[in-house]
Amino acid sequence: MTGWLASGGPVPGTPGGGLRLNTALITALLIGIPSVLVAVGSYWLSLRARREQGEAQQQLVDAQAFSRAREVYESAIAELRQQLAELRQENRDLRARTPRSRHRP
Repeated sequence: MTGWLASGGPVPGTPGGGLRLNTALITALLIGIPSVLVAVGSYWLSLRARREQGEAQQQLVDAQAFSRAREVYESAIAELRQQLAELRQENRDLRARTPRSRHRP
């Protein structure tokens, strides 16, 4: 069988003729097919990695945005609480200085 492959097999147009295979073609196929498979696999894996990296970056951006928004909201709430406390104190001070009238229900 090795001799048949090395000699190229039957020649087309002769009895039993078909596709002529020689060692160069067989070698090219044995090298080429796995190379194509590796290239396609590498491409697919790179697409997958890029998509996952994009998702991870988006999650990081979302987390940073949430953190900044939380700081802004907490600061605003603290400021509003401080203003409320000041208004309550001012209200108490005004009530203490204002004489109570008899017509007040």
